[in-house]
Amino acid sequence: MHQLNQDTELLSAFKQASSLEDARYNCANKHKVVRDRITGVIDFLGDLAGAFSKTLPLSVFVVITQNALKSLVNFIDNDQGIEATCQEQYIDCNISKNGGRGYSTYNVFVGNKAITGIGYNFYDVPDALSIKAGSYQLYNTGCTSGARSQPLGFSSATGLVTITVNGACRGDNSTGWDFQLTCQ
Repeated sequence: MHQLNQDTELLSAFKQASSLEDARYNCANKHKVVRDRITGVIDFLGDLAGAFSKTLPLSVFVVITQNALKSLVNFIDNDQGIEATCQEQYIDCNISKNGGRGYSTYNVFVGNKAITGIGYNFYDVPDALSIKAGSYQLYNTGCTSGARSQPLGFSSATGLVTITVNGACRGDNSTGWDFQLTCQ
C-alpha cells in the first residue's frame, strides 16, 4: 500500500510540473523508483539462490533471472537507455512536424501555456490529426485533405497534450503532411 501511495505521489508531481525541465526531472525520479524496485528484486533473488544452493536446477534458474534483472538495471542506468528516452518523450510547445503514411504521436509539454492555434497542410491525400489531454479530445480534424489554420484557446490541467497524426487515414499508399502548434 505504501508503494501505491508513493507511485500516486510521483504521478501527481509529474502532472503538476510547471516547466519542461521539471517534467524531465520528475520523469527521472519515476525511473529511479523503478530501478530501486528492480534492485530489491535482485537482492531477494540472491538470497533465494543462497537458500536453494543444494538444489541445482532452481539455483540455476534464480541466477539466470538475477543476471537478467541486473542487465535491466544496467539499461536503466545507461545514458542511452530509459533515462534518455524519458527526456526525449516530451517536446516543448510551439512545434512544427511533418511526416508521411502511418501513425505519428507527439507528447507535448505545454506547461501553464494556452494552445492558441494549429495549422496543418494535408495536401491532396487525406490525413487526420487529433489533440488530446489525457482521454479528453480537445481537437480533431477528421480524415481530410488540404490546408487549414485553426485558432484554439485551451490549456491542459496536467500541462501535457498528445498530438496524433494518422497519415493516409483512408489507406492510401503514400502521403505527406505537416503541422504547426502554437502556444502562449
